[in-house]
Amino acid sequence: MAYSSISSSSYPVRIICSFGFGLVGLLLVLLLAPTLHHQPRTFVSAEFYSSVDSLRQLDGIETLLLHSFRKYSKGLQDEISTLRRFMERIKFQHKKAQEDVEDYLGNPINAFTLIERMVSEWSDVGDLLKFEDSYKELTDSLTQLEENFTLPDEKELKGAVLGLARLQDTYGITTDAMANGKGYGLPLSWRECYELATVFRDESRTDLALEWLEQAYDKLQASKETKDVKTYFGVQIKETLALINQVMGNVEKAAQHLDDILVDEPLHPTKLTKKILSRYSLETFEPYQQSETDRLHAQLCRGETTKKQNLSCYLESSSHPFLTLAPLQIEPLNLDPFIRLYHNVLNDRQIAELFNYAEGKMFRSRVLKTPGEGEVSEIRVCQQTWLSRFENPVAGMMYRLLHLITGFNITNVESMQLANYGIGGLYAPHHDFVRNYGLSSNLVGDRITTSMFYLTDVTEGGYTIFPEVGVFAKPTKGSMVMWPNLHKSLAPDVRTLHGGCPVLKGSKYIANIWSRSGFQDVAMPCGLVDDTFQRIDDLPE
Repeated sequence: MAYSSISSSSYPVRIICSFGFGLVGLLLVLLLAPTLHHQPRTFVSAEFYSSVDSLRQLDGIETLLLHSFRKYSKGLQDEISTLRRFMERIKFQHKKAQEDVEDYLGNPINAFTLIERMVSEWSDVGDLLKFEDSYKELTDSLTQLEENFTLPDEKELKGAVLGLARLQDTYGITTDAMANGKGYGLPLSWRECYELATVFRDESRTDLALEWLEQAYDKLQASKETKDVKTYFGVQIKETLALINQVMGNVEKAAQHLDDILVDEPLHPTKLTKKILSRYSLETFEPYQQSETDRLHAQLCRGETTKKQNLSCYLESSSHPFLTLAPLQIEPLNLDPFIRLYHNVLNDRQIAELFNYAEGKMFRSRVLKTPGEGEVSEIRVCQQTWLSRFENPVAGMMYRLLHLITGFNITNVESMQLANYGIGGLYAPHHDFVRNYGLSSNLVGDRITTSMFYLTDVTEGGYTIFPEVGVFAKPTKGSMVMWPNLHKSLAPDVRTLHGGCPVLKGSKYIANIWSRSGFQDVAMPCGLVDDTFQRIDDLPE
């Protein structure tokens, strides 16, 4: 068999060659240029995989692609069967999406496949376009397209894949279940499994790379691809499986994969491959192992805790006369430190108004690296924006509510942070007090309390966990979880370590408000004795 018989005109070339961003741009110009003049819209330059809100924009772009491509497909004579098969698959996905867009995009597998198609498959389809008369229009419209659309790239695809890895690690989801749609969306194609395996291999997650490669091979052999395609890519997958097994110490399995290659390709130089594999040192291989800390965090994320507390929900109206008419519904989660959940503090209309404000304003969240300086990090995967109490009446009401609950002076409270979590979105366990890093504002003191409002129900995952005290809060739309970050002595309370678990299914929107310790003497006076049982000096740097 001659490998040259598999050309870019007969099969998508994404797996054979590197991704060309310009090709997607050209395809979009060709397809969407006629609509840009009638549908002006500016897409904020933000990541897609880290926010379901951004994925919704990406879904809109692909909808336009699908609509316009139907027109152009009529003019294609060559490769019409390949194009029709591609379109039918995408149409099936969109039919599923239209049944419930929020539910569809809230599924991590569906979100990954949407990004994968935009990064990879639409680019490959562009190679099939051979309309010479369209290139002048394409060139003229390129600048306008780039100003209106921000498209995902390889970095986005990597972020989406690593998000799926977090879900597998945290919730114990098997590769078989995820690949075959057993409770987590539609089954993945052999190509999508191969994409996942490639990223895992590059990120040294050989355990997951091996499992996803095996899925890719099985799905390839069961697919309707031509014999040449199955042979060519089957050899590639088997070679990679042999390499990974050799590195992991599975020498017999590695040899078996190389022998399998000879069945389909008798002239394949397996002897040379075996020589190459023999050079890999098994001593340098360190299999991935989840740390004990990560294992305990994962247990809480799954709602597993051995801590038993005899706590009951109650109504509270004594902190302010207004609450006599509308008492607070409080569910205590832990007494010391006092972590509590307030139910039904926001209604649907108020939440919708916050969403309207945030639309188009989200950007990738950062974590503090040095005083006043943040950096993008995989320990915090979400998007956010800021809202002051003066910009929106709902925000103003939320600040007044905090005053009713705590008695705090709301002039020394930070602006509200609105955040949205996408594929495997999380915030690794951390403290909210700032210590020596400082806060870039004119407010006084450290963060004395955190008030986190849940703006959506999360179908699965997304819990807020407190590892030091062994409790968790489940996101419930309209509720708010509150906890102190400091002791009464204003020393940091290290027990308030908390984190946001990866979102398994659904969309997680939250609103955070941090109250500062300055000017809060009346609401939170110091005690007669030092209540600090563990000081900041005991914390690791």
